[in-house]
Amino acid sequence: MEESEYEQMYRLEDRHWYFAGKRGLVVSLLGKYLTKKDPLVLDAGCGTGRTLAELALRYDSVGMECFAGALSFASRRDKNQLVQGVLEWAPFKDAAFDAVTLLDVLEHCDDDRLALVEITRTLAAGGVLLVTVPAYMWLWSGHDEALHHRRRYTRKSLLLLLEQCGYVVSKISYFNVFVFPLVAVSRLAGKMRQKVSRGADTDGMPSALLNSFLYRLQRLERAVIGILGFPFGVSLVCVARKR
Repeated sequence: MEESEYEQMYRLEDRHWYFAGKRGLVVSLLGKYLTKKDPLVLDAGCGTGRTLAELALRYDSVGMECFAGALSFASRRDKNQLVQGVLEWAPFKDAAFDAVTLLDVLEHCDDDRLALVEITRTLAAGGVLLVTVPAYMWLWSGHDEALHHRRRYTRKSLLLLLEQCGYVVSKISYFNVFVFPLVAVSRLAGKMRQKVSRGADTDGMPSALLNSFLYRLQRLERAVIGILGFPFGVSLVCVARKR
């Protein structure tokens, strides 16, 4: 990502509905599927460390990030064990972790399969992988350009990638469902006008009232995903186990 995006993320992710909502979804799903006592969790591509800090309240957790600028922000948070490294050459032993989170990370990789194979090496047999990625290439916009994305995914393409890398999927669902119509219209309209945004959608903080409303919608989505799931959305979340 651009260096400025890390600063924005660090400043906003405590309160912004998108970051707080995704964090709540991750913690909820990991709590449901990670049942081993005293597990060791890797947050691979931990960014500025806010989700890692949340995980560290519940598990023995390690954060890995390739960019020194992001690690400098992450190091300001409490209870963080931080390592600089890249997904394709993770500096950990085989089967070192009981769970790995890849939160909006795979879409940045030139070769997502190579990155996932290497991260899989660090996960114990039967271990839990939790992945979030952006959905649908037709939603590609300046947001993706600003964040240096390489691709967006569908349910089918993410399932295929995980199965090829040795996983059995326990849960997969789209999320960011309620904002999907607005995002879709906005991005398609931008393409028709041939107008590309220069920054990420999450660069600004909405009003307190709107932010609270959108966060409440995220909590509703979380409850539905825990039971059923959604057939469309701006993003995808998947929980899988290593064979």
